[in-house]
Amino acid sequence: MRFVYAATNTEGKVIRGDIEALTLREAIRSVRAQGLLVTDVRPFVHQPPVLARLRSSLQHVSLLQVSLLARHLALLLRAGITVDRSFEILVGQTTKRGLRTALQSVLEAIRRGEALAAALGRHPRVFPQRFVAMVQWGEAGGKLPESLEHLAVQLEHDRELQAKVRGAMVYPLIIVGASVLIGGLMAIFVLPQLVGIIESFDVELPLSTRVFLAVTRLLTDYGVIAFPVSALLLLTFMLLLRTSALRPYVHRFYLRLPIFGRIVRVVNLARLDRAFGSLIQSGIPIVESLAIVHGVLGNVHYQAALEGVIGEVKKGVGLGKSLEKYGALFPLIETDMITIGEETGKLDEVLLYLAEFYEGNVSQMTKNLSQTIEPILLLIVGAVVAVIVLAVITPIYQISEAIV
Repeated sequence: MRFVYAATNTEGKVIRGDIEALTLREAIRSVRAQGLLVTDVRPFVHQPPVLARLRSSLQHVSLLQVSLLARHLALLLRAGITVDRSFEILVGQTTKRGLRTALQSVLEAIRRGEALAAALGRHPRVFPQRFVAMVQWGEAGGKLPESLEHLAVQLEHDRELQAKVRGAMVYPLIIVGASVLIGGLMAIFVLPQLVGIIESFDVELPLSTRVFLAVTRLLTDYGVIAFPVSALLLLTFMLLLRTSALRPYVHRFYLRLPIFGRIVRVVNLARLDRAFGSLIQSGIPIVESLAIVHGVLGNVHYQAALEGVIGEVKKGVGLGKSLEKYGALFPLIETDMITIGEETGKLDEVLLYLAEFYEGNVSQMTKNLSQTIEPILLLIVGAVVAVIVLAVITPIYQISEAIV
């Protein structure tokens, strides 16, 4: 059987590859025999064709559904129900097609004698790496219900963070979208009615009017082509921003934004501390917990920092001391509190406390976001209105002067 793995070497560099083995445990032992620290091992899943991947993305499973699944599974196991029977119940209760298919596949794998973590690892789009890792350690330590409960709490907090950030972005997007819509409607429906009149008079048109007239002609003459081409260019631009070559520059730009940059930092710190604390609380060693958390973070600069920290910790350097080298990403309160947690043997409690602290900051910042950026949005709307007025009213005024 073929397995894919992720591991770190003595220098903290992440190494990915594949290996042939009969079981998951044998695959882990084979990777460790190479002198590597295993962070993730899962059965190889053949990548589906484009249409299948598109269909899979349309059947997206949300964090809420995954967290509820973890909580329900923990409840069933605590009640003394076997793993396979628990999954039978979950399959019967699940209405989401993508999740139901994944659960049915996991159930069939369990009945064949496969470990639960290995069966879950076959569905990375449904069960993220931390889900599989916590289940694997829960199975190994005989504390699967406890691991699932910790995981459910962690996923619920992640979902709340996402909801707060997305909610804060709604107001600015509505204002900017309305401004663009107004300008587009003026260019499509208002200016075309005035083009003939304006061009029949020998008057010099202002720049704003000439720009609007050019846009009007473009939309009138080439509208059937312009809209699909514009959509394609926008999609291409968004895909380019997600490429591995441009992602570091884009993520650095996010971190340096005046208002949103602080939100990005605090969200990453909250997710890191919540996931890290939960993993340690479940009994997973620090280095392996850091490697798992590496995949939880959304910003590549935080991921790169954790790779460096893993290398330092493996050399015997304290975690807090290792984080101090990345002061631009980890504030003083983070490094100091983690150092105290290491010294007192209560690192998991400190990390979860920091997670609650940062989550409270995110909540407060998102509440104040509309008040903070409202003056900027008013300036944007005012500028759009001013350009529209100049483009429409100024030539009419010039024409009336020419007639007189």
